[in-house]
Amino acid sequence: MVVKKAVRSKTTPRISVIIVSYNRKAEILKLISFLTKQTYPAFEIIVIDNASVDNPAALIKKRYPRVRITQLSRNAGFGVTNLGLRKAKGDLLMMLDNDVEVKKDLCQQVVSYFKKNPEVGSLCFRLDHYNSTHPRKIPHRKLKGKEVGWETTIINPGAGVITRDLYQRIGGMNADYFIYGNEFEYGARALEAGFKLRYEPMILVRHKEAASDIRKSGKSSFFVGRNWVWFLYEFIPFKDVLDLVFFSSKMMVENSRRSPPKTRHYLWGAVIGLLTCRRVVKKRRPLSGEVLKKVKAGILGTDGFVYPW
Repeated sequence: MVVKKAVRSKTTPRISVIIVSYNRKAEILKLISFLTKQTYPAFEIIVIDNASVDNPAALIKKRYPRVRITQLSRNAGFGVTNLGLRKAKGDLLMMLDNDVEVKKDLCQQVVSYFKKNPEVGSLCFRLDHYNSTHPRKIPHRKLKGKEVGWETTIINPGAGVITRDLYQRIGGMNADYFIYGNEFEYGARALEAGFKLRYEPMILVRHKEAASDIRKSGKSSFFVGRNWVWFLYEFIPFKDVLDLVFFSSKMMVENSRRSPPKTRHYLWGAVIGLLTCRRVVKKRRPLSGEVLKKVKAGILGTDGFVYPW
């Protein structure tokens, strides 16, 4: 599939930074503080608050009146990023988790990258845990010096950027996923539309992994199992599903490693996924050719970006 040449603003690219907030008042205030110190001036901040009990909106409005904040009446999950994307005015749409730490030149790095690489539709940042001894880093491979970026098969809605061209062409994420797996779903649609997705290890943000109630209870694995089935049903040809069975088992083990109840939640999520996939996925769009090869390689870790849920 051929993508029409991107039409970009002739002026300095403006960045829209979109943050989804849920019960992390201290963290999001810290992130906004980091963002206000950016060396690149042409950007806006959009916060979508998922009915947080700790209500960060009042403090944000008081301390940072230029931040555009929308308060929702219920927690609608990560899919409300779409609301931020609709409100955004920038040429580059940056999505950040509410508990990341960023460097003061992040926006400048992003602008410079897209000026040099106008053919790229999405850029994922290197995402390290803020504690350097933490074992979970993305990508899950050791970097060698100043390693240049490479192709990826995902769009990271917590540490990445998409162009306005990509958003206008394929829209936002599938909000039914609620949380987990949006990366695969969004990335598959972008690749299917012919966009280039890249990962750049030299652009780094640090992440404080959330210790939310859903993680502590193990219920997060329900969404992992359910959304994984939805993804397979929508994008993977039936003849290729067996190739991913081992990965599915490995993912279950990884999600269950720290807490045995996670296994039960994962399996229950997979069952619900099977029962609901035809309702959620209105039309299957099995990938084929090079796009299918890329997606499978990205999932299995044989090539490109490795990102287990």
